Amino acid sequence: KYFIESEEVYKPKLHDPSRIREEVFAAGETWPKRIKDIFSVISDSGCRISEPLELTAWDWWEGSGFEDVIRAPNKQSNGTRVKDLLLKPATVEAITRSFDGSGKGRSRRPTMDQLRKFATISTPQLALERILLFPRPDGKPFTDWTLRNTYFVKAIEKAEILIDDGNGTMVPPTPHILRHARIDEEVRKLDGLYPDQERFLAGL
Repeated sequence: KYFIESEEVYKPKLHDPSRIREEVFAAGETWPKRIKDIFSVISDSGCRISEPLELTAWDWWEGSGFEDVIRAPNKQSNGTRVKDLLLKPATVEAITRSFDGSGKGRSRRPTMDQLRKFATISTPQLALERILLFPRPDGKPFTDWTLRNTYFVKAIEKAEILIDDGNGTMVPPTPHILRHARIDEEVRKLDGLYPDQERFLAGL
């Protein structure tokens, strides 16, 4: 149903990224909660696997006041903020629950009440940018290698999830598939709402 500028018919992927997303999260049922939260952000917003890892409470506050948008810096642009990560309500709730005041030392998590108090001081950025949204137990950020190889790949292999690579070969999905899940889901909804609006959908 989709057309590109040359008016050739667009051939959609043979797999449904939103369906694969559900299979991926089912395969990762035993992941630590924070790993699930990171992959939820990737799935919700379409960001790269490396982008959530060093996000801070300041990025969340600046994006939406601890609501459904996190404003993500782009490393290639020397910190210039170029991307707003839109989150589903369930992901917002999961991140909110992670700030429960637990832990000790560097790994201690403030409460949401404390985060909101930090946001009201004269220099909120200095306080909030020190607090990672998704730290490891030792307080440091995860690496994309760990996310990819320790968690994603092992879960996919154990669940034996395969997708068509477009050439008839069945291959394991990579984390990249989560980047397409939500937009694919939304376009499919629009397709149902506007079945006769091919150019409209192609523009979106």
